[in-house]
Amino acid sequence: MTTVTSPDVESLVPVLRLHARRIVADRDEADRLVEAALRRAIRQPRRCASQSEIETWLLQLLRHDPRGEAARLLQVPLH
Repeated sequence: MTTVTSPDVESLVPVLRLHARRIVADRDEADRLVEAALRRAIRQPRRCASQSEIETWLLQLLRHDPRGEAARLLQVPLH
C-alpha cells in the first residue's frame, strides 16, 4: 500500500464532479461538494492499494459528510 498522492486524486476530480452532479443539479454546488470531500481527504490521509481503492474512498467522502462541511460550503455565496 502507498500513500495517496496529489496526481492520484487529481485524475479522479472529473469522476467526483460527475457523481456530485448526480447529488445536486447545480454545477457550482457540485464543485463545492467535491471541494468538501477533498478537504476531508487532506485532513484524513489514507493508504490505498490501487487507483480504484482511492476512487472508492473519495466517493465515500463525497457521499458521507457527518460534520456537515459540504452544507456550510453550499451556504457561502460565490464571488
